[in-house]
Amino acid sequence: MLNIHTSIMKKIFLLILVMPLLGHGQDAFTVSNIPGVTANFFTLQGAVDSAPAGSVLYVFPSPIDYGNVILHKKLSIYGTGFMLDQNIFPYTAPNKYGVTLTSVFFGPGSDNSYIEGLQVIGLTANALGLYRFYLDSVNNVTISRCYADIWPNYPVGNITIQTVNTFDCSFNQCYLYLNNLEAPNHSGGSFYSEWGIGSQNLQFKNNIIDSRGYPTSFYVSGANSQPGGSSTVFTNNTIICGIPSSNFGNSTLINNFIINTDLTGTISFANNVHGVNINNITNASNLFAPNSGNYQQAKIDSIFAYSGFGYHSFDQSWQVKDTSFAKTFATDGKEAGAYGGNDPYVLSGIPNLPNIYDINITADANKRGNILVHIKGKATY
Repeated sequence: MLNIHTSIMKKIFLLILVMPLLGHGQDAFTVSNIPGVTANFFTLQGAVDSAPAGSVLYVFPSPIDYGNVILHKKLSIYGTGFMLDQNIFPYTAPNKYGVTLTSVFFGPGSDNSYIEGLQVIGLTANALGLYRFYLDSVNNVTISRCYADIWPNYPVGNITIQTVNTFDCSFNQCYLYLNNLEAPNHSGGSFYSEWGIGSQNLQFKNNIIDSRGYPTSFYVSGANSQPGGSSTVFTNNTIICGIPSSNFGNSTLINNFIINTDLTGTISFANNVHGVNINNITNASNLFAPNSGNYQQAKIDSIFAYSGFGYHSFDQSWQVKDTSFAKTFATDGKEAGAYGGNDPYVLSGIPNLPNIYDINITADANKRGNILVHIKGKATY
């Protein structure tokens, strides 16, 4: 951590956060649960309840869990990213804590909401169930550049993503880890489940979905018999399935890595009557039909950065080596997996906002008068 005067840091951080809103006419509010930090709201749920629909909430990093959040209106919520203690320049920030929540519930009325840069890994008691993201009867909700793991008390019940009658929602550029960092020896639960009459067109784009924990179930369920097309679409994801069995029911998969780290297990496409599966790369055998345009029995260790030197974080380890055929295997001629496509995965999930990654302030910052402040930042990634 950089040793600078706290009040100055707060002011600089606030300035950088609000810059994108100047001239846009949206209501913007700040949230901090650290006593003494100047912000519009002390609790995130209080901000969600009080801010007008359509508002933007900027949440300050904190070592304190912001808890469970329930939305019933359109809002945009921004954190500061994740794994901020791992990644190096330019994917760093002066405050390594990030913004931690336990769960996010998108209820009726929260259509078109957007969240970005949050760590959904907290352990605050949740009366609504052991989920991280719950989408209930909403349309066009986007979860972007967020990190989530699973609850530590499976088999009581544990689902990373739960949907009920949703349409056109998406998870983009997230790291979804199906083990639990708070209880490293624990694993279990389900990645995604649908409990309603059928969610349609749920999109997963450019995510790293890491389910190496055993016996976590990577199961795309419900909605599998919906007529008229695939209910779940996976595009440019890196999916690591370290599990006995995995089912992509009625899913479309395009330009993904599907890595089975337990070759004694199986990956199934049961009820995949509407799915279209092209230009995926897998180390498994006979996962797809012969001559389907997918690459099977790939030597995974020759593809990713983790098999060499120089990577420094969970997410960077899944970058594709420049020498790999996967760099140009996707349908658009770009690389397969999370780092390909038009919106590639971003290290640390740093939001697409002005971001401080280095600050220097003279030693006499507590004295009256002029001080020298040197700031480096990036506006986009």
